[in-house]
Amino acid sequence: MKVFLIFILFVFIHNYVCEKPDEKIFDGSEATPHAFPWMVSVRFNFLNTLTRTCGGVIISDIFLLTAASCFEGSAMYLTNYFTIKAGIHMLTNGNESTEQISFISHYIPHPNYMYNGLLNDIALVRVLPPFKFDTLSVAPISLSNLISVENMNLTTIGWGVRNLSNPTVLSSTLQQVTIQENVECTKNKIKDPPTQLCATGACKGDMGGPLMIYSDDKQQYELVGITSHRSGCTTEGVYTRVAPFIDWISDILANPPSTPMPMPTIPSQPPPVPTTLPPEILGPPIPFVCDTSRSCGCSSTPVVFHDEPPFPPVPEHNQGRIVGGETAQPHSWPWVVSLRHPSFGHGCGGSMINSEWILTAAHCSPSLSHIVHIGVHDEQSPSPQIRNVVKAIVHPHYIPSPKFINDIALMKVSPPINLTTSDTHAGLTCLPAQNNNLDYPKEGTRLAVIGWGTLSSGGPRPTKLRQVRVKTLAHDDWRCINATYDDTRQFCAAVDGGGKDSCQGDSGGPIHQWLDDHWEQVGVVSYGKGCALADHPGVYTRLSFYYDWIQSNINETPMSSTIMTTSSIITSTSIESNQAVVIKTNLFFTIIIYIAFQFLFLL
Repeated sequence: MKVFLIFILFVFIHNYVCEKPDEKIFDGSEATPHAFPWMVSVRFNFLNTLTRTCGGVIISDIFLLTAASCFEGSAMYLTNYFTIKAGIHMLTNGNESTEQISFISHYIPHPNYMYNGLLNDIALVRVLPPFKFDTLSVAPISLSNLISVENMNLTTIGWGVRNLSNPTVLSSTLQQVTIQENVECTKNKIKDPPTQLCATGACKGDMGGPLMIYSDDKQQYELVGITSHRSGCTTEGVYTRVAPFIDWISDILANPPSTPMPMPTIPSQPPPVPTTLPPEILGPPIPFVCDTSRSCGCSSTPVVFHDEPPFPPVPEHNQGRIVGGETAQPHSWPWVVSLRHPSFGHGCGGSMINSEWILTAAHCSPSLSHIVHIGVHDEQSPSPQIRNVVKAIVHPHYIPSPKFINDIALMKVSPPINLTTSDTHAGLTCLPAQNNNLDYPKEGTRLAVIGWGTLSSGGPRPTKLRQVRVKTLAHDDWRCINATYDDTRQFCAAVDGGGKDSCQGDSGGPIHQWLDDHWEQVGVVSYGKGCALADHPGVYTRLSFYYDWIQSNINETPMSSTIMTTSSIITSTSIESNQAVVIKTNLFFTIIIYIAFQFLFLL
């Protein structure tokens, strides 16, 4: 009897104490190796370490389907750092004989993709070299035209997080789970039921992976959806339906981008940033001394430009900075902030409009994963203040690339920013009053743009804040007509002949006009074709059109507003009940990711 009891005790200890926590896809199991040969791992390459970021689905020898949100924010500009692994079962083994590695040639998000609500959250990725279908471990999946999957058994797969007590650890092997649509959630909580559906199953790290149905008639799986977003791993998640996008997918497959880009070489380090720049070619100083008693638009350190002749004698006057600008006086623009992602670093600029709210561009995809650095001049120096984002509001009518209409967003930070201590180098921007005039700012006005963006199109970024002056173009100037899509909400600025402009990484930052004793922010850096090209001006969001929208949101955000939290796809009551937990959880994840990357740097 004793032996039997001891045996039972050992079985209990083995099953309930010594056993590892369940790391399977929720209520699922490990997939049979290579049973889903269309599944790929989309990975971000950093310091020779491949960090899996998303799933993807092979639909042809040169295309895979994934979620557009996989390339949120800075990632869309860093496609050269991604690799695609096909034919694998183990996430990190790297020794599977069936493994195929490809790179991203073209990233094609749906033209109506909106980070606000993750609507049309689907993207095609063209790969190089093409996938080889000469093995059973790599093959495409067929697309289903089912517009309803109600009460049908669905299968989802992925390598995402399986254990919420350890949210940084991904599953080592491919997992699968059988689920059904949560019809009540789809009908009552989802933003766009015709293109989205609710279901459980997937978790963090499974984004971009497939939702499938098995066809008994065809004896094969078919793709009905793409994993889009989760508010939690045990509650409703959002999937993008495939059927509404079949025509768009088919058109691109039939007419792929004409010339594939050269296969990228994946560097072992991020793009190099020069530690020293060539000597700047500067004219005499032009100080802008402001009234320091003003509550906004002013710094105790005056802005100084050196962009007027006479210049020192040199063979050519072509700076190639912000582009065409100069290094700013330290802390002369105290309202500018750097928006950084734990994985990608600086991605966009922004400006402080009060102690809790940051103004930026919608295309920067503001989210709770961003970290706001305040009082920064040199990125290599410690930031005086760092704040977490607790709420992000994208304009509800934002239209993404190529139009970028209503390209404006707000981010709330916590705790409030310290604006009283001088060594924090923090100040507030001044905003223009509501004005629908197409001539604000006026044609020919000298405007100042600032940021840490690249020194040329596709080039390296500086570590120190840069500034440049440009001029407002008339809304009916042919260059502006060719560049903008809505002259009420957008305006253009450039210099004749080009050579001066904002560039990649300046997005979301401010552009100002001087009003005798202070600076007024008149726009937000939005987009442009290349940087500093003669016939292609920079395009900016016209702030005077949005003053009322900004005030209504920062004074009291109604629940009907678009509030981008990690539970934002589920509206109203879900937001209220889950927001506090989401904020704390996201902060925890961010800290863990940051520590992990710091550890990688030390290896």
